Amino acid sequence: MKLKRLLVMWGVGVFIILLVAYSGTILACDVCPAGCIYSSIQAAIIDAESGNIIEVCPGTYTENIDFLGKAITVISRDGPDTTLIDGDLRGSVVTFDSGEGSDSILDGFTLIHGTGVSSRLNYGGGIYCNSSSPTIRNCCITENTAAYGAGIHLRFCDVTIDNCTITINVATRHGGGIYAAASTLTINGTLLDLNMASSFPSGKGGGIYLEDSDLDINNSSLTDNRADDFGGGLYGDGDSAVSMNNTTVAENWVNNSGGGVYLYASAPVITNSMFEGNVAALEGGGLYLNRTSGSISDSLFIRNRTNSSGAGGGIVLLMASTSITKANITENTAGIAGGGMFIYNSSSSLISDSLISLNTAGSDGAGVLVSQFSSPTFINSVFHNNFLTGVLPGFGTGGGLAIYQSSPVTLTNCTLRYNFATEQGGGLYSELSDVLLKNSIVWGNTPDQLESLGMGDTPVVTFSDIQGGYSGAGNINEIPRFINLFNTHLKVDSPVIDRGDPSGAPANDIDGDARPLDGGVDMGADEYAGPVHPLPDILANSMGGNVDIDRSATSELVFTFGLDNCGHTDDADWWIIFATPSGVFFLTPTMLTEERLPFAQIPLQFFTAYDYPAIPLAGVPLGFYSVYFAVDTSQDGILTWNDLNYDWVTVNLTD
Repeated sequence: MKLKRLLVMWGVGVFIILLVAYSGTILACDVCPAGCIYSSIQAAIIDAESGNIIEVCPGTYTENIDFLGKAITVISRDGPDTTLIDGDLRGSVVTFDSGEGSDSILDGFTLIHGTGVSSRLNYGGGIYCNSSSPTIRNCCITENTAAYGAGIHLRFCDVTIDNCTITINVATRHGGGIYAAASTLTINGTLLDLNMASSFPSGKGGGIYLEDSDLDINNSSLTDNRADDFGGGLYGDGDSAVSMNNTTVAENWVNNSGGGVYLYASAPVITNSMFEGNVAALEGGGLYLNRTSGSISDSLFIRNRTNSSGAGGGIVLLMASTSITKANITENTAGIAGGGMFIYNSSSSLISDSLISLNTAGSDGAGVLVSQFSSPTFINSVFHNNFLTGVLPGFGTGGGLAIYQSSPVTLTNCTLRYNFATEQGGGLYSELSDVLLKNSIVWGNTPDQLESLGMGDTPVVTFSDIQGGYSGAGNINEIPRFINLFNTHLKVDSPVIDRGDPSGAPANDIDGDARPLDGGVDMGADEYAGPVHPLPDILANSMGGNVDIDRSATSELVFTFGLDNCGHTDDADWWIIFATPSGVFFLTPTMLTEERLPFAQIPLQFFTAYDYPAIPLAGVPLGFYSVYFAVDTSQDGILTWNDLNYDWVTVNLTD
């Protein structure tokens, strides 16, 4: 349905002259505010036939349009920034209600000021779709209102939404951005931002609400949406299936549970996605899965939180069998329990190849809390630097993992390291539970490693490295020799290499390396695959790790340095750092200083042993002295711990 173009011959050239309308503007449109055949989009739709393309020039069109079941494309010439359809608070801005198919296409408009199809309640402020399957592209759907689906309402529809922005829509019930019932929804490259489901206390799905619907969302973002009840970014109910890939769920908020996403009776498949900075007043700051199966893989959960009375800062699993693999669950916070994850009420999920680190909680399970007859399995996972704040006096158990009234809870080839509890069970605490720990490392946790209530619920531990020792077949008590404080990969001389039990061990480690490699199964999440980074080595009087030295029996202290450069010859910063009772000092060739200066800036080289001149111990204050020997291949003179390859030794100087 294009307007005819005039072809004019001039000499040997052929020129296309487009129709010229008011004010001299060059037009190639079927609809424009003035000067075209149509000044109303709806009038053009009425005259259109199947297969027609209606091109709309920039302008604001105050009307409510209906595709009338026609297989047509309505497209703006210059995009949504300059072409608006204003519903004028008189109903839905756009309606698909006559069996439209995927060849009914809306492309390149801003839809604004819609209030929805009116019955007892309003549906679909921006777009109302019933029993149809249209395609929506390159649209901005904003400042619309309705009870259900302020931006878009779908019922018995199969809709594709590509490259759209759905923002600042307010639903008085559910689905601020989108409401889908008994529908199939595909979303690609779309932003849902600042939408709200505002019905207190029951508003669900600030960004998206699903009821008996399937969602496939890719390369999209759900940000800054709000709901008064469940699912700030997304709420799914009634057997809704959700597939989420390469999608960001960030800064969403709810007054109840599921700050980022809340799914009930679903089978989600979440891959390569990020949940960041979402907030729930009660449970599940990032993600709440209730009676779900499905899977989560290669995804990041970071800085999600609950309020002071909440649990499950990153993830909540309730009666769930969802499998989680290759997840990074870090820096999440729960007011009460389960900083990283809260697994409860008969959940039986598998968590594998995942990092659970730097999470905090007030009372129990800074990394993970398991309770109420749950039976999760942890494989090849690392619990690292999780921290209990102890806000409730008398509580404070399970810095890495707390387990209550659950059986069996199994950990195979896991590493629990440098976690902190205020009362007991720095690494793991169990109460009235059956816990099976195998081929694992529990080391450097505070105030202790493994604790239980002691009523027949002592964890069964085998073929594991437990600091301080622990009874059980194949257990050892030897410093694991990790690469450094932040890196749980093993050094070549780690005593846990080849010390695990191959029976029931996973076929790969946390990095995907085959297990075993060149021998037996290693303890912990990492299977030693050979040196990749330079490997510094430091000894104090020929001893490594934690060294006790009696000053009355030993007159001097000799530090021995070595470096396996593993073939690296890069320019590097070399550091020697002393952490002493008097402060932290940096050794240079000429002095010991508090200024952060490297010892040297030279290429990496291999050497087995260099003895630093002996230090007389007479008059040296008693206490703990930690000495770090490190190299950093970013030769910039800047100390960045995460970039360092280092070893350390701690000397306890006594008298």
